[in-house]
Amino acid sequence: MTTGRLTLALDELWRTLTPEQAAQIRDALPVGVRDQLDAAAAETVLLGHAVHQAPETSVTGHPRDLPDWLRLGIADTYARWWTGQADTCLHDPHPARPRPIVAAAWRPGMVVCAPCGGLLGLPRGSTRDRTCDACGHVVAGADHGEPMYPITIASGPLAYLAGTCGPCRPIAD
Repeated sequence: MTTGRLTLALDELWRTLTPEQAAQIRDALPVGVRDQLDAAAAETVLLGHAVHQAPETSVTGHPRDLPDWLRLGIADTYARWWTGQADTCLHDPHPARPRPIVAAAWRPGMVVCAPCGGLLGLPRGSTRDRTCDACGHVVAGADHGEPMYPITIASGPLAYLAGTCGPCRPIAD
């Protein structure tokens, strides 16, 4: 299965999976893996809050509740990582060894461990740093009344980073 097909299959699963089915899948995991995933997921939520230091910029919950562009970006990240087709940091985070990982909408196909999250950075104030990951609009900047809104989506062990313009922001104040 190609990563594109895996991405779409994962997206379909997320949109149709009931909480009961999710619990059954989770319960079928070996206890050690389940414990590692739970710990990584908890650390990922804390990582999201620490990155932005504002709870409204971090989102947790079910992927089906996210806008399509975010949900599909997360699904594609997992598909590439699970199939070994993602670029990783030198620490080589791997699905068989769950720990907090970070990916960004502006760097598709790259997955790094939390300490290497800086590898995903963009030059501060650059055009790319001011480009909305949802629609591609380049914002003028906060000084001109048009800020970029950084967000972190916590999805299991993954902290998925994105930046949006005001109209595309999935989180309201």
